[in-house]
Amino acid sequence: MAACHREHPVRLHPDLLGEHSFPLAARTAPVLLLLYVPVGGLLYFFVITLIFYRFMFLPLVPRELSPPYWINSGADAISTLAGSTLVVYSQGSRFIQEVLPFLKGTTVLFWAAATWWIPLLLILGAWRHFIGKVDFSYNHSYWGMVFPLGMYTACTFKLAEVMHLPFLMEIARYFIYAALSAWFLTFFGLLRSLFRPVAGEGFGDTSAGRSQ
Repeated sequence: MAACHREHPVRLHPDLLGEHSFPLAARTAPVLLLLYVPVGGLLYFFVITLIFYRFMFLPLVPRELSPPYWINSGADAISTLAGSTLVVYSQGSRFIQEVLPFLKGTTVLFWAAATWWIPLLLILGAWRHFIGKVDFSYNHSYWGMVFPLGMYTACTFKLAEVMHLPFLMEIARYFIYAALSAWFLTFFGLLRSLFRPVAGEGFGDTSAGRSQ
């Protein structure tokens, strides 16, 4: 049997796992995936409206402006990555081909929104720490800032590749260092916070013994 297999190898037909095998799934999956883009954008618009209402009409305490606000940019970034991926695989779907201009425009809009958040959040962060006098001590919420920075780098790289925009590729090549720096600084803060309580407990026990 092994010799027969070597002489006549089994070859799978290209359409065996394609539209001929699962016609309904092959036709509906691109449509469902594409619908997530405007639906997600609509939900994002509702949430961001509440956040801007919070910024504009309610008192904002510096300590409340925590790093998870960077998720506002990360949501746009991951939508950009999803849209760019759909553009890449649009050749296999007639429906996506028909709405391709809309898909590209929406993807660029998400990327522009993600980019717009970055300088705003940097300014608010500077106000929080330098004017509001909030220290830079480690908090697990800082990981909520690390992911959006990495996702923005990935989506910019993918968008530049899909849209054939070299200047976006340059942004991704330099921004990756900012994402890596944020990851290393947050990880260093995590390690430091893990070892600091042990030392603190030791000093606390010593002082307690002396007081007795």
